[in-house]
Amino acid sequence: PEEQRVGADVAGMLAGQRELRRQALDSQLDSPGYRALLDSLVEAAWNPPMARGGDRPGAVVATKLARSRMTALAYALNTAPPSHPSRHGSASAPTADVAPLRGRVGDARAAAELAASLLGKPAERLASRLRKLESGLAEMLDSAMVQAWLRETGPGMDAAHALVAGQLLAGEVQALRAARDRWPRLWEDVAERSRKWPGPR
Repeated sequence: PEEQRVGADVAGMLAGQRELRRQALDSQLDSPGYRALLDSLVEAAWNPPMARGGDRPGAVVATKLARSRMTALAYALNTAPPSHPSRHGSASAPTADVAPLRGRVGDARAAAELAASLLGKPAERLASRLRKLESGLAEMLDSAMVQAWLRETGPGMDAAHALVAGQLLAGEVQALRAARDRWPRLWEDVAERSRKWPGPR
């Protein structure tokens, strides 16, 4: 049917955009700068530079690191403007500004995972909740990017393709709203676990 053909066309255009982004990422990962970064990380892993206090127990260092990353994440959330997608609000205006916050969540999750290798379940429970929080932010970011593409490209389509693009856009608006609605519970789960570990200083 014609509607299926048009839908496949729009889906193909979206897939093309994803492929272009993937190629751009591959290009970055193959750049001399990135390869130099990997070399420096490998060198640091084999010959870690020891600062003062480097002989402290690993559990102490890991706990302090996780606490500092959770503090930074909580500050980023508390200082986010009311319109930020991590807060309740209209889902009609897509935005990609969850990306910096996602980085904060990723830092906290990595610190908790590192601590889990030394401290076991308390840290692993926090890491698990942070992974769910990170996934929730990824949903928001993905939906925002799809919406941006549809809003930019839709007006240049013919009537049939524009109709399908509009339907897809409406679906993405609902998806973003649902992701935002899930966000407070995801964050509360993280906050509750972080009050138990690593907890306040």
